[in-house]
Amino acid sequence: MRTPGDPPRPNTTPDALLIRLAGEGDEGAFAAIFHRHKGFVARVALHYTRDHERAADVVQDVFIYLMKKLPTLYLTAKLTTYLYPIAKNLALTANRKARPPSLRLVTGEPTPDEVSREPIPDLLHRAVQLLPEHQQEVLILRFVEDLGMEEIALALAIPTGTVKSRLHLAIKSLRENPETRRLFPGAAPGPDAAPTATEP
Repeated sequence: MRTPGDPPRPNTTPDALLIRLAGEGDEGAFAAIFHRHKGFVARVALHYTRDHERAADVVQDVFIYLMKKLPTLYLTAKLTTYLYPIAKNLALTANRKARPPSLRLVTGEPTPDEVSREPIPDLLHRAVQLLPEHQQEVLILRFVEDLGMEEIALALAIPTGTVKSRLHLAIKSLRENPETRRLFPGAAPGPDAAPTATEP
């Protein structure tokens, strides 16, 4: 039996249903979407802005954008695959120009735990930052956000084969780095390995 002091139970309503309810004007459904996904959006925003204050503004702007799209939005995949390109594009826009303060839709900024999730070891973080941007994002979406290959492809609007190629090249680079090799078990391809397709 629950008592008044018990923490609230997590909302397990599927995103698709919350989106439909929010589109019909249910403010509680929209608040549930916000609190469920604000951490993910904050991590994406922080990755591209490298600025906590700017990232917080991007989080709010993403959900303002989502609110405007709700009446006609129909989910065919995870909501994170829809939110990722929005957060990325708004973060890059925020980097290019000064932005006025954003309208605050729902109280409560993402907590440090929501932004960082599982802390990436400093050594790995530095190594990842040396990778090309398009390899960084597939690596983060796969191993930090735990998206599948097809979900990443949808989020980035690229073929699944391209996702696999970028992920392969990213892991290969980290395996060839003596300092991060132990974090990615498996021998790096040797000089006699069959060549793989590369991309810019």
